[in-house]
Amino acid sequence: AVAGASVVVLSGETGCGKSTQVPQFILEHEISKGAGGATNIIVTQPRRISAIGLAERVAAERCERCGDVVGYSVRLESKQSQRTRLLFCTTGVLLRRLLSDPTLKHTTHVVLDEVHERSVDSDLLLLLLRKVLAKNPKLKVVLMSATADADLFDRYFKYPGAASRVAGVPTTQVHIPGFTHPVREYFLEDVFEMTGHAVGRGGPYAKRKEDQAKRVKRVDVAAQAALAEKAKQRRRERVALGLEDADEDDEEDEEGEEDGGDDVPEDWDLADENSTYEVKPPTTKLPPELPELGPVASFGPSEEDRVRNDALAEASRLLAVDYSAQTQRSIQNVDQTVINYDAIEQLIAHIIRVECEEGPAAFVPPPVAGKAPKDLGLGAVLVFMPGQFEITKLIRKLEQSRLLDPADVGELRILPLYGSLSSKDQRKIFERPPKGVRKIVVATNIAETSVTIDDVRYVVDTGRAKEMCWDSHRGLSVLADTWVSQAAAKQRRGRSGRTAPGARFAMFSRAQFANASPQQPPEMLRTPLQKLCLSIKAMAPDEPVASTLAAALTPPDVVSVDSALAELKDLRAFDIDERLTPLGRHLAQMPVDARIGKMLLFGALLGCLDPILTIAGAMSGRPLFYSPKDNRDAADKAKRALNSNKSDHLTMVAAYNGWSKAKSSGKAAERRYCDEYFLSQQALEAVQAGRADYAAILADLGFVRREYIANMRRGGSGGTEADCNADVVRVVKAALVAGFYPHVVRVKHPETKYTQTQGGAVEKLHNSKDLRYFSKDLGRVFLHPTSVNFHCGKYESRWIVYSERVETAKVYIRDNTMVGSYALLLFGGDVRVLHDEGLVKVDGWATFQAPARIGVLVKELRQRVDQLLLDRINHPSAHLASTPIVRALLELLASE
Repeated sequence: AVAGASVVVLSGETGCGKSTQVPQFILEHEISKGAGGATNIIVTQPRRISAIGLAERVAAERCERCGDVVGYSVRLESKQSQRTRLLFCTTGVLLRRLLSDPTLKHTTHVVLDEVHERSVDSDLLLLLLRKVLAKNPKLKVVLMSATADADLFDRYFKYPGAASRVAGVPTTQVHIPGFTHPVREYFLEDVFEMTGHAVGRGGPYAKRKEDQAKRVKRVDVAAQAALAEKAKQRRRERVALGLEDADEDDEEDEEGEEDGGDDVPEDWDLADENSTYEVKPPTTKLPPELPELGPVASFGPSEEDRVRNDALAEASRLLAVDYSAQTQRSIQNVDQTVINYDAIEQLIAHIIRVECEEGPAAFVPPPVAGKAPKDLGLGAVLVFMPGQFEITKLIRKLEQSRLLDPADVGELRILPLYGSLSSKDQRKIFERPPKGVRKIVVATNIAETSVTIDDVRYVVDTGRAKEMCWDSHRGLSVLADTWVSQAAAKQRRGRSGRTAPGARFAMFSRAQFANASPQQPPEMLRTPLQKLCLSIKAMAPDEPVASTLAAALTPPDVVSVDSALAELKDLRAFDIDERLTPLGRHLAQMPVDARIGKMLLFGALLGCLDPILTIAGAMSGRPLFYSPKDNRDAADKAKRALNSNKSDHLTMVAAYNGWSKAKSSGKAAERRYCDEYFLSQQALEAVQAGRADYAAILADLGFVRREYIANMRRGGSGGTEADCNADVVRVVKAALVAGFYPHVVRVKHPETKYTQTQGGAVEKLHNSKDLRYFSKDLGRVFLHPTSVNFHCGKYESRWIVYSERVETAKVYIRDNTMVGSYALLLFGGDVRVLHDEGLVKVDGWATFQAPARIGVLVKELRQRVDQLLLDRINHPSAHLASTPIVRALLELLASE
């Protein structure tokens, strides 16, 4: 197949050996033809651990040393030589090679594994390989996956569209059957039932009261509507069959026909109290050109909706029939988006104890006849968690657990697995532990595919993963916890059936699984377009972003791309000709929202990183403050007590710092502090994790020293020169302007009035309702009632920056901060100096009275900052705050 076509689309079931065997078959075939010396095969993997693990495994199968004929290349680590003919690498490594070798003239075969993941890197690689094949027709491309849509990839190369500007190439498809051992599935209701774990209404893992009230109200309304519709539908069917007279239709039936007669499956018991799902009316409508077919003909839900509804009905039925009242109440109360560390701890202890008493077959199905399973000894446990912070927290809990006392359950070896872990530590997960020791691996989704830990018998799946996604409420991209798709959950389940029968314990209910998306949409369609445009420009600097994206496998919307490009120009990441600026080159390397990334860079540059890390962490997760409906006044008062310098962002910093101090005094003090100020403990813990992640990103880029990270782990703050101005409010606000501009509003105060007192005339205080707020693009806007500035009657400066706006009948700005004029001049938009009028304008909108020399100085300082950022690309250095340019910026801010 490879010899007869330019592109081979190979779909192989899990366990068929495609990742390890197909590259070897190609190599051996070329060697048998006498062309082994001229062969150069590159195999891409989505993750570094997969590339390293597969290279070492293939080399071992060939009885060779890794780095000889078989090698690997990942970021910051490589093991290859002149003799290497089969190279495993990450997708990013091949993309970088394409920058220096755009035709891959020294490569004979490219094998892309796990193409079904549809990451931005893999989709970009497909796009670029299509261009490479036009220039290098001798190149052979093999696309491999367990779950890929083979026809989609086949058509992409065989019939390229007009936007691609390349000709089609010969393709072929190959399917390889595989085998996996059976896996028994357990869901959250089973975990609660077998462990006795209960979730009460007021517990840490329960839904909030407001959420429960909304859910009950929603289910009641939905149930009433659905039951009424069922009755009408049955009546229509009886009329159509002649069992009932149509003349008996009452007024209610006529109203039902006017609204389209939505079809709801009769076996979906929506009146069930335990149902946590919503009724979604079908969106399909009769096309206007079709005639009215009468009451019997109605367009019902799609096939996908019917499958989901059937699964939800079955989940509801099983919960009512097969489980205790305590489990039913727990499922009703539990907030499944919150990771239940206590339940995971109890589950692992239960698995080990039962296996010790009843043997390895206690939880797993019997083996398939004729397929001898591998002896796993003490079966390992693989736990899927969303991120590094959650992994560390669970490992700490398991190591300190009384339920997992070695005297009761035997010795445990608990290992982490996440992307930033060193290769040496990542390799430990593949090692068999000594006899009598059980291995527990706690991993992110990097263990989902292409990583076979051959002694895993049990998988515990939280169903959560971290991914960059667009928060429409906040108008920025955040690294958020999200539910994985059904396909991803099945991949995780398969990790326990690779070498012997296994069991998968889902920490989510059957209903939640039914509601999950069947497939994850391509990352190019769900990733923030600003980040996507930066990545594309970094990889293909001479190509217009819009034309590059138009030729992608699933191109994003053109209008959205244009909007993203405009925002990147406002951020000064792109220049007017759509070229990357020095700032843009740094942002392209940061896996964060472009605005947050710019704010972090300038926080390090200006020496105020600690509060900026907190603000970035708070913006990327759930809100820190909550406001109960029955105690809203007290919550608002508590938040205002933390108000600092007319800034919601600095209020977040004050709340976090207070929590960090209370936490050091013990659990009781931490709880009291959170209760007193109406703070979410989970949100604060997420901020703590986010601070560490963001600091590590800056350390990788050379903007802070590694010492800063070490200090954070020990004492919570990094110190060093990166925090030398952390307490200077004006400097912190300047970093906020750098990140949030052009999200600026102008405050218009009413005319000043005076009142007569015994001591003379005194300026009369304004009511907050007398103030007006205006933005450049929307005109008048309003402060959100949750802002600490909502009741403010006077500002010392007339400028406010904001990070979040909400559009309803009015446009509200939520998290906002009063900032000074020099911060806007230094870090805002384009500066224009009107010498004759003594004015300086920013973006032709924000106007300042200032001598011309101030405007000239600002423009010169901006150019020097760009040069400083450019220098840091080639010569990373953490000593930024002490440079002459930064000192000049700080002196100018201090002089306002």
